[in-house]
Amino acid sequence: MVPLSRVLPAIGLAAIVLASSCSRNFTSADSQTNALLLMLYTFSSEKRIFTANNLTPTVSMFRYNPASDQLAGVGDAVVAAVSTGITVDTTGKYLYVTLGNNSVAMFLINHDSLTYVNAVGTDANPSDVTISPDGRFIYVPNRTANTIGIYSRNPSDGSLTATGSAAPGTGPVSIAFDPTGQFAFVPNFGTNNVSAFTVNRTTGALTNNGTVATGTGPNHLLVHSTGRFAYACNNATNNVSVMLINSSTGTLTANGAIAAGTTPSRMAFDYSGNTLYVANAASNNISIYSIDPTTGALTAIGSVAAGSSPRRLALNSAGLFVSSFGSNSLLQYAIGSNGAISQKYDAGTGSGPIGVAATQ
Repeated sequence: MVPLSRVLPAIGLAAIVLASSCSRNFTSADSQTNALLLMLYTFSSEKRIFTANNLTPTVSMFRYNPASDQLAGVGDAVVAAVSTGITVDTTGKYLYVTLGNNSVAMFLINHDSLTYVNAVGTDANPSDVTISPDGRFIYVPNRTANTIGIYSRNPSDGSLTATGSAAPGTGPVSIAFDPTGQFAFVPNFGTNNVSAFTVNRTTGALTNNGTVATGTGPNHLLVHSTGRFAYACNNATNNVSVMLINSSTGTLTANGAIAAGTTPSRMAFDYSGNTLYVANAASNNISIYSIDPTTGALTAIGSVAAGSSPRRLALNSAGLFVSSFGSNSLLQYAIGSNGAISQKYDAGTGSGPIGVAATQ
């Protein structure tokens, strides 16, 4: 975690205490004061981190306290089936988990527990769950059904209603959006390409916008915060494809690739957008790349060990979190100013953690 003193050198401890005691709904007549308090609250409030466990039907919950700089396990919530994907809404109130019984379950996040609310059905083998940038829709790639399930989301209670589906290529495993929410991209594990879509931001519907070839077995895609670049990690060719995004049409253009570790699984950016992290499941490490802000090109700057079979990544102001499938653990890394990471904690999870999500 970047020390708060480096982010806000002129702010004293009293202001930090003030921010940590505020609710999420604090207000001020001055917009700059609001922004400052929100930043302080974000960096000083407790965080919740969750893992979706694929070998036992549980979700593990953790608490990170920035005041004590401690990560602690809270316990495991039993779910209806083994889980794969997991995500938290931006308010930190609702958790969504894709389950092996072909459903998406919704939970209310309490201080130290999860309360099951309900579940909605999906097509076969849901592999992940993603909330649209505006928070109004949820999208679920169904790997063996070759569909993307679309659900409208009630912002007042987090509930979901199925509204339709879209057809990408074979074996869709994840979905990502550009920052505006106008375009969506789906890596197709079975057809070795990425499907591009235009998003109807009123209905959530997806309109196919063509494909671009990748390496073999693409299983995750990220869109850079500028909306100009996209990256797909390729599970079988052990590399990361770089793509350019046409900001007017949403179409993709291949722009080379760079080697990763063995069996790259998932990726994450740091907050600055200057660094890309790739979890390599078979080489048990995380590859680190710097990002050229003009071209989007990646430059390898090293790697760090990451337990046994690291699968997915999540990032918040507390650092980078990694699900270590083979060691049944959640790893926490501090992020340096240059994007370098160093491991801080190794906390036990349920068996076979895959998905990981964190409140901001």
